[in-house]
Amino acid sequence: MRRSSPRALQLASAVALAQLAASMVVLDEHGLVLWRALALHAAWAGFALGGRRVVAGHVGAACLALLVLTPEADIGRAVATVPTLALLAGLATVLRERLERGEARLRALVVQDPLTGVANRRGFDARLQSALAGRAPADPLGLVLLDLDGFKAVNDQQGHLRGDALLRDAAGALRSVVRPGDLVSRHGGDEFALLLEGAGPQRTAAVAARVEEALAGAGLSASVGSSVFPRDGAEPLRLLALADAQQRAAKGARRRNAVG
Repeated sequence: MRRSSPRALQLASAVALAQLAASMVVLDEHGLVLWRALALHAAWAGFALGGRRVVAGHVGAACLALLVLTPEADIGRAVATVPTLALLAGLATVLRERLERGEARLRALVVQDPLTGVANRRGFDARLQSALAGRAPADPLGLVLLDLDGFKAVNDQQGHLRGDALLRDAAGALRSVVRPGDLVSRHGGDEFALLLEGAGPQRTAAVAARVEEALAGAGLSASVGSSVFPRDGAEPLRLLALADAQQRAAKGARRRNAVG
């Protein structure tokens, strides 16, 4: 069974409350319950549909309906309820804004690495899939993978606090070499990745070189590999595999040089 979206449920609730208010117009001949129904509908409809303008529109409509439908003998009482309508609508707006901010924070946590503040593997994979979907060959995309050198030794010898500080330094260095619209991500442990929008082979290679320079400036080094759409393929797994193979080859060469 297909689940209803939160927005659909909110709209359905608003419609139900509107129907409730309409039924109370018929049942209540003195306006004693009417204003409560209208106030409830105005506040919830504003919450469900969103936006201060929408809230103001619903409050205005509720106030107008209240004044038109209330018997003349009770008009003074009806006018006195207008501030209540405004208060309820205001509370609904505040509640909605707080919920939206909370949802935004939760969405960020799902795709963000809490230690470094860059994207996590989930965020990177989603972005890569989206970037490649229907991408034209004339619009290249660069991918850079890197693995910090000697990170395990730092963790073992100097402790995790020092290791965490190095990861944050690495993330900051990587941010310094990308453009707005590019993506920096941490894939776990000491592995990072960059997604470079509009980057062909030349720019991707240049960024990979700048990565090593920026990390050296932070007292770090890394083994780096890269791949480029469409030169190296159009599938995420292929691009990742090629960049990973280059990165591993670079790490092997560093080890051989260190031994030699």
